[in-house]
Amino acid sequence: MIIKGNGFILRHVILKDAEAIFKCLQDKETKKNFMSTPKNIEEVRRDIKSQIKQYNVDKTKRKSDSFVIDINGEIAGEIGIHDIVWGHKAISSSWVAKSFRGKGLGTAVHKLFVRYAFKNYKLKRLQGNVRTFNKASARMLEKSGYKLEGILRKNKLKNGKFRDDMVLAIVR
Repeated sequence: MIIKGNGFILRHVILKDAEAIFKCLQDKETKKNFMSTPKNIEEVRRDIKSQIKQYNVDKTKRKSDSFVIDINGEIAGEIGIHDIVWGHKAISSSWVAKSFRGKGLGTAVHKLFVRYAFKNYKLKRLQGNVRTFNKASARMLEKSGYKLEGILRKNKLKNGKFRDDMVLAIVR
């Protein structure tokens, strides 16, 4: 599946993306926003194989759907949804590679992807969770139509420290 945007495409992830994805996920800023990141390319390949299996599941039964952000053949990030409940809700997640940040790409991708997710999965609610220190991602979600619903205090434990998460969502 390919979704065309202005200057980028969203396409389903494939095995040959593993090395580029792994390299992007080694960025310190990206790592601190996730509970864990792959330790090697094999972990990325396992994740991709798992996602490829989801592409073959009827969309009313899928639990996740993931796309790479492709700019002229270069991986600029990923966006997807998980914990899909067909006809009801899902959780979105994304990252943008360091060299593509601060240029409006995340907002453009989210606006396009939100339309796809609501239409394709008949959603009523799309939620995004962002660490409270990640103001840029929260702002990007707000520019994409998400509204701040609240803060989950001490929601995650990472490296011995509790992390607070902002909960943002679009409800239709």
